[in-house]
This record gives sequence, C-alpha cells and structure tokens, in this order.
Amino acid sequence: GYYRFTNATGFSIGVPRGWRISHEGHYVYIRDPANSGIFLLIDQSDQPKSNPLADWRQQAADRQGSYPGYHLILLREVRYTQAEKAADWEFTYNRNGVMVQVLNRNILANARHAYALYWSTPASEWDAFYHYFQAFAATFARNLDYYTGFIFEVQDPRRSDGKPVVGGGRYDRLLTLLGAKKPI
Repeated sequence: GYYRFTNATGFSIGVPRGWRISHEGHYVYIRDPANSGIFLLIDQSDQPKSNPLADWRQQAADRQGSYPGYHLILLREVRYTQAEKAADWEFTYNRNGVMVQVLNRNILANARHAYALYWSTPASEWDAFYHYFQAFAATFARNLDYYTGFIFEVQDPRRSDGKPVVGGGRYDRLLTLLGAKKPI
C-alpha cells in the first residue's frame, strides 16, 4: 500500500509503505528500502522557467559532460494534468560502475512553482520498477491553500490554457487548525 506524504514546502505525493524519505538541502528523496540506488528525488523552484522542454534542452546540453557514459533516450513535452506544462528528459549514464536510467519530469505547476520528479534506477531494473514512477507521478500534487488531505484537479484536454476546470479536496481538522476549541 501507499500513504500520502505532505511536505511543508508545498507538495504531497503517494509513497509506498516502507520506503524511506530524507531531506538533503532543498531536495526530498524517496528511496527503496532494499536498494538505495532506486529513488525519486523531488526538486522545486519558486522561479520556474516558462518552457519546461526548453529548460530541459538547456540543462541536457550543459550536463552531458558531467554524466559519465551519458546517452540521451528522449527529450519531449508531455501532457501532465498536475501542470500547466511539463517535459520529460530520459537518459542513461554510468554511476560508480552501474549503468543507471533516469526519467526527469519538469513540472511547471504555475508561474511561481515548478518541480522536478527525478526517477533513478539501475538500467537493468528499469522495467521492474517503472510502475513506482507511474504511481509517484499520478499522486504528485502541489498543496492548495487550506486543504489538509487528499486534493484533486480535473482537466479538460480541449482547454488551451492547461488550467483545471474544477478542483477540490479534504480539509480534515481545518477549523481546529484555524483555532476552534474542539474538533469539528
């Protein structure tokens, strides 16, 4: 099973039970307890670039030399309901003698928030563990103001602005958090 992890910096995500969460600087890591080489890194920015694909193209060009054995698999714009725009950068490289495969999703949530979901596994285990990335990506959400539990947004693919048609969520204990004397 999974549980919802909410980060104080403004996002939440479904996490498999038993996986370890750690913070290193502003990065949040979610690691497989059996293999620390299988992990999701979540990065965030409050000064996002307006075009995730152009941002990834620039970063891919700048970082090729810093990844030994780097091989680009794909760089493309993707539809991602949690974002105004999103792009995937997938590549392999040699990390300490192990060929690693990475899928790095750049998520422009809005003009003030962007996130990166950096999924990394040994390349030989990519197929067996890719379903975890799919679950992480499906459950990732930026926190919306007063919601304290599950949140959702509904998108209409016919809309050109990428904005949600409707959103909502749970506000468990909201009145208590706002100062109510007893739980409501």
